[in-house]
Amino acid sequence: EEYCRMAPTPLSIAEFIERGRPGLMSEAASYDHLVQEVLVRISHLITEIRQFPSELQEQEEYSRVVEDYMQTYTEALSFEHRKSTPENILEAVEMLKAAKVRHTGVVPSMAAACRAMRLKYGLSAEEVGRHHGLTRAVQYCLDRLYLHRISLNMLTKQHLMVYGHVSTVEDQVGVIHPDTDVEAVVRHAYQNARLLCEKCYLTAPELEIRSHNVTCPNNRVSVVHIPSHIYHMAFEVMKNAMQVTVDNNYGNLEIG
Repeated sequence: EEYCRMAPTPLSIAEFIERGRPGLMSEAASYDHLVQEVLVRISHLITEIRQFPSELQEQEEYSRVVEDYMQTYTEALSFEHRKSTPENILEAVEMLKAAKVRHTGVVPSMAAACRAMRLKYGLSAEEVGRHHGLTRAVQYCLDRLYLHRISLNMLTKQHLMVYGHVSTVEDQVGVIHPDTDVEAVVRHAYQNARLLCEKCYLTAPELEIRSHNVTCPNNRVSVVHIPSHIYHMAFEVMKNAMQVTVDNNYGNLEIG
């Protein structure tokens, strides 16, 4: 309740880049900022997840997700009044690494909880498609959970990458690339979506992509952004589009 009364500190991509430049912000200063921000953000996340519809809260997978976040919150709380000594910083880094592993299954776990809920309460695909009141409430809550999760992951991974505690990516400032080649990221997402589609159907639609740079027609489209976020969005859209395309045209395919 104490930390939920505090609002998370908003940080723009420009501020993330500035803070990540060598020598501008010490790891000790980043640690001091990170401890409070993690506590505030996890507090808000746990409060949100506890507001999920009771029908979803009954599911075992939901309970595990809540327990995992409570464990991470408890571990983070132990750093609340600990100074930014090298020993404490290193211990906090190991805690963050362990927490990232712990929460890797949040999305599939919540998906499993939703499936179990639909089975228990007899919600058919047709009812879900017609925006049944319960499914609308669940979708809203999941959107809020994933929004908190993305911001928390970005904040913690930025610290881990900037200060060399996990593998870094060339030319990136932590998770952010100052000159992200959008087409290259989309093509990468397509290749992985294609592999998945071919594994399931033995075929996959081809990609035709055109880039339009209005301001500099001879240059590729580049942005200051988080390449992994663009990748995940493009991958999900193309994976779903490929599945529907093949399903709707399977009778016309010639598969060797």
